[in-house]
Amino acid sequence: MRKLVIRIGLGLFVAVVVAILLLLLNTYGFSRDLNSMLNEYNIQPEQVKVVADIDSRTQLVFYEDYATEGLSLAFAQQKRWSSELRLTGGSLYDDPSERVNTRISALKWSNKDYNTILYGKFMIRTSHS
Repeated sequence: MRKLVIRIGLGLFVAVVVAILLLLLNTYGFSRDLNSMLNEYNIQPEQVKVVADIDSRTQLVFYEDYATEGLSLAFAQQKRWSSELRLTGGSLYDDPSERVNTRISALKWSNKDYNTILYGKFMIRTSHS
């Protein structure tokens, strides 16, 4: 009888430890939604201008960067057990003297995956007579 009580107690202890580990993994390790990843970098939903899907796991996020007062780019990647957001570190500025404003951003995800993105804004000038 005593061995049965010890086995039940040990089983409950293992179940509690596993539940705590799963809770920690869910909080810190499992894939998160895009808004929570952006929130970690203090990027609010109203700053996001365009979200473009590259594939089922990777998205480009164009957002208004308040610090640089320009349009910035972030890469979000969802993995099975984690998710990652990388900022490109630059911004596209609107320059009224230029007809086309462009920016090239590149990000290396791994030894094999490398993304280069060219984005910009085309200004159309009209004259009123």
